[in-house]
Amino acid sequence: MDVIKQEDLSLIKLLLDANQSPSGWQTFLDTLIDHFDLSCCNLYLLNPISQGVRFQEWSGKRPTDIQLNDYMMNYFHSDTTHSLMFSGESGHWLTPNLRPDKEILESTAAYQKWAIPNNFIYSTGTTLFKEENAICAIHFNRGAEKNAFTQYEEDRFTALTPYLAKAVQLRLKIASQLSEHSLLELTINSFSLPVAILNEFGEVISINHLMKEKILEHSDFSLEHGVLKIRQSNEDFNLQISIANAISSAKNKPLEYHPKSISIRINDGKFRFGVCELNEKCDNSTDIFLGAMVYLIPDSVDKKINVEQLISTFKFTKTEAKICSLLIQNHSANIIAKLENKSIHTIREQLNNCYVKAGVRNQLELINLIGCLPSH
Repeated sequence: MDVIKQEDLSLIKLLLDANQSPSGWQTFLDTLIDHFDLSCCNLYLLNPISQGVRFQEWSGKRPTDIQLNDYMMNYFHSDTTHSLMFSGESGHWLTPNLRPDKEILESTAAYQKWAIPNNFIYSTGTTLFKEENAICAIHFNRGAEKNAFTQYEEDRFTALTPYLAKAVQLRLKIASQLSEHSLLELTINSFSLPVAILNEFGEVISINHLMKEKILEHSDFSLEHGVLKIRQSNEDFNLQISIANAISSAKNKPLEYHPKSISIRINDGKFRFGVCELNEKCDNSTDIFLGAMVYLIPDSVDKKINVEQLISTFKFTKTEAKICSLLIQNHSANIIAKLENKSIHTIREQLNNCYVKAGVRNQLELINLIGCLPSH
């Protein structure tokens, strides 16, 4: 193992503490940006089968979600630099400006049409570890206003890599333990809707019998390597973005890119996908982030429910009932805020009021309860 440079020892202390608090990783990455004078840093987990990004943590001047979408849809699969990084040895940093094939790497469409316009002129990255269902990687960027990466810096990054890999693997282990804890609180087989619970890495950790039945019934709907998939690529992209959006919202970092709604026909019924964040409250009322919930809503649910029924049944105000009806139509809180011309904070407050009045804890429980009401 390469020896950590004296000037980088402070990073090791932050890395050891990264999993101890909800803001631990963000603190570490923010410090990393300043420490190495980076423009941005991206830590992510990739599914090697679908090449879909399962989670991302950013610090610094990150691209917008529209720009990221453009990269993932048009350049990611043909990005030679990323391909070399993923196929290379874990812990081996790939820095294009230090390589003899620099001109070849910088002649690709990904570099010319995406990296340069977005001012990601200099880059370096490595895979931290590879598993059957996951590749974990970290990537650093600098803009034209900063200096190119040096060999001395690459050596320092290499020395830090084993510590980074162990910290992320510990994070995966903690996520698994939290997921097991959440299952003690959530008996998803009691829901009248098909439901799957996902951890922060997009992996299915629990699935109820109704969702299993739907997966088995539908040839275009599957569970591959622990990841919920729709075989039609554009619909699957929207599902994965919906999951990422719910997880980011739970971390108070909502995405700017909002996917289109997804509908799927199973036998004679039409269902819409819904995704919401999964949080749990501690004894001190602090929210603990656990992951996301994916569920299927039959079209029949919102057809049989109207605003007047919600008002009379749960004593909702007219505004609260309208927000609930939009929620059942599978609109996210962000979309509802735009439709109602209100702040996301106001919508979340009104939704919380609905949870209290209906005696439920979250969006899915509310939809499940309303779905069980008799037709008006």
